[in-house]
Amino acid sequence: MSSFDVVKQLLVERDFEITNVSEEFIEASYADFKIKIWFPKVDYLDWYDPLLLIEAMGLDQIDALVIVSYRPYYLADEIARSLSKAKYWYGVDVSVGVYAIDESLIEKQLEEALGLAFIRFIDKVSNIDTCNGVCPQCFNSLRLRYIHKHVSRSLGCQVIETILICYSCGVKIHRVEIID
Repeated sequence: MSSFDVVKQLLVERDFEITNVSEEFIEASYADFKIKIWFPKVDYLDWYDPLLLIEAMGLDQIDALVIVSYRPYYLADEIARSLSKAKYWYGVDVSVGVYAIDESLIEKQLEEALGLAFIRFIDKVSNIDTCNGVCPQCFNSLRLRYIHKHVSRSLGCQVIETILICYSCGVKIHRVEIID
């Protein structure tokens, strides 16, 4: 199975709605969270103007960009650098998370990238809001903001994934519990 198909299948298993598929991109959404998975055909960026990059890749329309390649880290650094240039040169602040995934470790790293993106954009993916224990840092109440039961491909079993937030001190806890 190709990496493209693995990503599509994993997104569907995680209850994402696939909104657009092209030769190099898979776009999907979960609640208000929008993600674009990029399978680049090149190992470099040929955009010199950061505004053109933002427009061409639609970075102002999404919350997270995941780069899947055998050399994704260079591309992720280049995109992050371009976003920084757009902010300082033009005053355009695009709040998009950029995540790099090595194609040989796609299942494990995609799960990790989704977890990091969900923590960053918790207000967009939140599906619950209840009190759940005490914050280990400030001892105020923790809020359970996300819970999802699914099969983890990297762990090979069913898990319950939760995200807990303390609004007093800002602690965010991403927990993956194995269930049998």
